[in-house]
Amino acid sequence: MTGDKLQKTAVKAAKEAGKIHLKYFRKLKSYGFKEYVTNIVTKADVESEKVIKDIIRKEFPKHGFLAEESGEENSSGEYRWIIDPLDGTVNYAHGFPLFCSSVAVQHNGVTVTGAVYAAYIDELFTAVKGGGAFLNNKRLAVSSERSLKKSLTGTGFPYSIYFRQGKQFDWFKNIASTGPVRRGGAAALDICYVAAGVFAGFFEQGLKPWDTAAAALLVEESGGKLSDYSGGKFDIFGNETLATNGKIHAELVRKLSK
Repeated sequence: MTGDKLQKTAVKAAKEAGKIHLKYFRKLKSYGFKEYVTNIVTKADVESEKVIKDIIRKEFPKHGFLAEESGEENSSGEYRWIIDPLDGTVNYAHGFPLFCSSVAVQHNGVTVTGAVYAAYIDELFTAVKGGGAFLNNKRLAVSSERSLKKSLTGTGFPYSIYFRQGKQFDWFKNIASTGPVRRGGAAALDICYVAAGVFAGFFEQGLKPWDTAAAALLVEESGGKLSDYSGGKFDIFGNETLATNGKIHAELVRKLSK
């Protein structure tokens, strides 16, 4: 199977989801909740996930899925698509224009292509394993900054912040006391900005595979580094995500270990 067909399908699915995002943006009359009041689901989430899966099924009817809204499906095969139909749903529901779709495909557990599309700002991030990372077809490279105090760092707070806020805000304080930190609210997009050299680093606890699968590949393909907070191996199924340009990675690990 050619990587080109996989990538084209990922891009098409991510962009079609973006059309649905724009259709409902700032027009929602209501939305629902999941486990926490900060974990929102909208009709845009549900409709865009259906569109993404329909597009993939048409090209690859035997492939499996791991999707935020519908869970696992046919996941025992060689290929599995990992989908966040609308990352940054809280932003979206309140009319804040940082949100995206994220579509990745794994072959035997290894992410081989991914696409992240922020429809409102029309930014399409793509990557193929071994083939580089791109923003709107322009090749990406991570920041060259070597000092945390001169870097812009991104972060996020888990939905279960009420149970973890002590550590989360300690980590934030440790890093913000050295250099500027931003909280965008759409983790897939934030991690892509590490790949693009906007953020020199990003850290967040409690992310899900659909938040990180595509964006992590972009970081790898743009020359960045991923790990957990202790510097150990990164896992999209793990609880900690640290993505950096590689040059400030050790400094961020030290800050997160305090």
